[in-house]
Amino acid sequence: MNSNTYTIGDLAALANVSTKAIRIYEQKGLLSSKRDQFNNYRYFDESAKLQLQRIQMLRYLGFSLDAISRTLMHYNEIDLEKSFLEQKKLMEEKVFELERMIYCIGRAATECKQEDFNIDTLFDSINQIIINRKADEGAWVLAKHSNEPEGWSKWIFNQAALKEGNKIMDAGNGWGNLWRYNMNRLPKDISVCCVDKHNTHADTFCEFVKDMPAFSFIWDDLETMTFEEKYDCIFFNHVIAFIKEPLPLYEKFRKALNKDGQFICTWGGSLLFQEPARILQGFNPSKASKIQKQLQDILNIHKTREAQLNTVFSSVERRVYEVPLHYESSSELADYLKPFGEKLGFDFTDCMDEFCEYLDGLYAGKSIDLVRDSYLYICR
Repeated sequence: MNSNTYTIGDLAALANVSTKAIRIYEQKGLLSSKRDQFNNYRYFDESAKLQLQRIQMLRYLGFSLDAISRTLMHYNEIDLEKSFLEQKKLMEEKVFELERMIYCIGRAATECKQEDFNIDTLFDSINQIIINRKADEGAWVLAKHSNEPEGWSKWIFNQAALKEGNKIMDAGNGWGNLWRYNMNRLPKDISVCCVDKHNTHADTFCEFVKDMPAFSFIWDDLETMTFEEKYDCIFFNHVIAFIKEPLPLYEKFRKALNKDGQFICTWGGSLLFQEPARILQGFNPSKASKIQKQLQDILNIHKTREAQLNTVFSSVERRVYEVPLHYESSSELADYLKPFGEKLGFDFTDCMDEFCEYLDGLYAGKSIDLVRDSYLYICR
């Protein structure tokens, strides 16, 4: 063979891959070899070498073999910019996931050093981190496609109308976004008692405000702990889904309020599921009745929650905050809708491509705008 041709071993050595990998690329139609007309030996030429370099570059960027095939074999027919941006999103999510895993491992190592270390407590801590990770993913999506969580946090702060010298409890404070986005607006001499469990986002927020005397922390379970103090305002921001028995906890909150104190409770509103339900029913009319039933069950849960607040507090006022969401691609919208589909009884994972095609047709190639909402209750 001449200097411009390569055996499979030569090509593998040049690219620092295995011969098995090259055979897989051939099976996928990504690479092709030729036969020497004199001895019938199989060889690869310079174009195959260049193609292998392209494959390796895309593999380095995290593309799957199917995605590489679409990119290299049909690049004149696909939107390359869209393809690379979608891959960028996937890589960002992987980085996010790795950061959470690193944090989880670090916290687990810290737990192991405690004198009262218990393996069940450790696993409970890790489970809390996993739960918070799901919340992370939702917050990441909102931050990317709207002004959340900043806009929401500032709006809640405005509704509370806190005053100088107020004593506040943030029940289930998590990341502490309510405070992170309003640090320059805090009234003078307020005190904020943050109540949450260890090994959650609250640990991160505790580190964030460690040099701020206005903030203190209680590491405990809201449902089992005793409230020793009285407060002018208690925030209970998107925590209700983690509570097993709301009524007894609401009673504790009411008793922990000063005479003119207020309890501020929030959760996702009706549009949160109504918009996804509308889209999913259009995609698969045969499942429309099932989706509608699941939606009604969810809306009934919202009504029950509101009724529980009215059972405990003498005054309950609901306010609504709407969040516009903006998407440039059907794949990103499909990712957003997927968890809602699961809760509505329709997991479209196995027909994701068809669902994205449906979204493309539904929005006719235009950017996609949706609205979701959240409810805020001011209780006294």
